[in-house]
Amino acid sequence: MIKKRLLYTILIFVLLLTADNAWAGFSHFVRADGDRLMDGDREYRFISFNIPNLHMIEDQMPFNEMNPWRLPDTYELNDALMTVAQMGGQAVRIYAITVRRPDDPPGTPKHVLGPGEFNEEAFRALDNMMAIAAKHGIRVIIPLMDNWPWMGGREEYAGFTGKEKDEFWTDPVLRADFKKTIDFIINRTNTVTGVKYRDDKAILAWETGHELTSTPEWVADIAAYIRGIDSNHLIADGYHSNMIRESSLSDPSISLVTTHHYEQDPGLMAKNIRSNMDMARGKKPYFVGEFGFISRAGLETAIRAIIESGASGGLSWSLRFHSRDGGFYWHSEMQGLGIYKAFHWPGFDSGRDYDERNVMRMMRKKAFEIRNQSVPRILPPGAPKLLAISSPASINWQGSTGASEYDIQRRELPKGKWITLETGLSDANEAYRPLYADKETIADRTYEYRVRAGNSAGKSKWSKPMGPVNGIGKVISDPMKHTADIFMSGGRLEFTTKNSRQAKEDIYRLSGEKDAFIIYHLDDPFDQFQIDSFFPGEVIAPRIEISPDGISYSKLLVTSESYFVEDKAYGYFKPVRYSFKKQGLKAKYQKITWGTLMHIAHTDVGP
Repeated sequence: MIKKRLLYTILIFVLLLTADNAWAGFSHFVRADGDRLMDGDREYRFISFNIPNLHMIEDQMPFNEMNPWRLPDTYELNDALMTVAQMGGQAVRIYAITVRRPDDPPGTPKHVLGPGEFNEEAFRALDNMMAIAAKHGIRVIIPLMDNWPWMGGREEYAGFTGKEKDEFWTDPVLRADFKKTIDFIINRTNTVTGVKYRDDKAILAWETGHELTSTPEWVADIAAYIRGIDSNHLIADGYHSNMIRESSLSDPSISLVTTHHYEQDPGLMAKNIRSNMDMARGKKPYFVGEFGFISRAGLETAIRAIIESGASGGLSWSLRFHSRDGGFYWHSEMQGLGIYKAFHWPGFDSGRDYDERNVMRMMRKKAFEIRNQSVPRILPPGAPKLLAISSPASINWQGSTGASEYDIQRRELPKGKWITLETGLSDANEAYRPLYADKETIADRTYEYRVRAGNSAGKSKWSKPMGPVNGIGKVISDPMKHTADIFMSGGRLEFTTKNSRQAKEDIYRLSGEKDAFIIYHLDDPFDQFQIDSFFPGEVIAPRIEISPDGISYSKLLVTSESYFVEDKAYGYFKPVRYSFKKQGLKAKYQKITWGTLMHIAHTDVGP
């Protein structure tokens, strides 16, 4: 009996010890030693990414969604941080702690709601982010505020008390309000791990802010305040420049220095990086906080400068992860020359304009090179998760980290054989659209589906089947990439991928001018359709007609719904959905005629 009790006590102790350390992830705080970062007795260096939406998603942009903001869930955080781990990144930098803006859509879950007023839901998501980062062995750099209005920053802090944004650097009330935020975060106890943020080894550094135009006096005061309540973590000056500020090197409370680089000449970018490391040498560690919007060869030149100069690391701009609703989050870069979008791992055809596949391979290689490690082999992905299917024409799944393709199968219930519908599918082909449309099912029959992931190392297991799903007959689901689904067309029409951000990241659209038209045709009668369109200027509804024979057309009065939300920063086009549904319509042809400049992003026609 005594032996059993002793064994039981030991078992409980081991379990408790395991639970206590399950979220710990790290043995040491990263510290500065001269111009190097150290993790215990090992130098700490990294090549990785900024993940701006890791703590707050700003790109939830389905066509009918009017609020792009939401908090990441556990699946999404695991996908993002597992991506960094697979790429050998070791560290990430998030965007700034968010602040409520007066023009935020209702329900936007920002972190800071007012002076000393905080959103617990948003901070619980931050807690989860930190816990999952530790689980995957990734450290996080946290900028404490933003200089710009994107996620709310100094203008919003000033606005809470009726002041101007430029007063933020000198006004004692505004400085005190910001210190309330700093105090709240650093002294917060993580609701997942039970660890206070000031004691969390998964935090690599506090950054005074994102791309600040702050005075040296402001930095000295804020950095000293942070140091006074947190003696464990590094502090970086978030001053916005591509060259180190001398005051950052001399400030005793600043632990490491950083710069951002978007020079269009890669040679100049590399030269500036080397010059910055020369300035910091023997004084403080230096890392490149952001760099990008150049070719793969240009990125490699910049990374070579980081590695060879002895800089502690570099973080490319930027990475987006899988969405819990299927596919990826997307972000077209405002300063990206009309070319660059946020990267997706492991790289896809949709990113060929910016050489995404080769960029991701190169980034992974350099992430291990800077650590003096050989590049490990890629492992097969885990199984994806099919989401609930309401229609065979709208199938989605939660993607697998590191998967480059998917196979999908269907079988007829109750005992049909599995039939492969398609192989080599990408979950990065379209933004915020169904990943697969089964266009040929039989009405009055039921089916179930399954999907598996693959990459260069092999295939995953099949997902759990999803069904029963009722067949609906033949349908058209046109992503507007080419003319394959269009029966006939006329007038000035052009397929375009330009201005994706203004079109809610819809990558492929058919742009047309007044009196241009397209016609769809199905062999069997259809009784419903949906047309998703964007208007760069005035909204003039298209003329929508149907015909049983393709000769005599009759105009329909259709339902229209606008999903436009004005945003001065991005200048969004006006999204309008036109739809119609009536049983017994007996139409086989649909004609859409442009009334003005309009982009059609997606059309669905079917029974």
